[in-house]
Amino acid sequence: MNIQRQAGLGAFGAAAGIAVLFAVFVWWTMPGPGTGMDRTSAVVAWISVGGVAVALIAAHVLVARVLVKGGQDSEGGPREGGG
Repeated sequence: MNIQRQAGLGAFGAAAGIAVLFAVFVWWTMPGPGTGMDRTSAVVAWISVGGVAVALIAAHVLVARVLVKGGQDSEGGPREGGG
């Protein structure tokens, strides 16, 4: 496996990590009886942080697809000569 493909898979992993971090953020800011945020503030926070998360995920997936595709030849197999 060449370094370009590994970098692409790492970018996919980073995109998944960003999605998990956003899910944890939503869980952490859920309004409840003992929390300081009301429903409106929580939704505003989710939308604002979600927009940034979506942009970061989209950028990572775009770069990952280019890197993984660049590490293959036209038939979909690994390139000759390692790069």
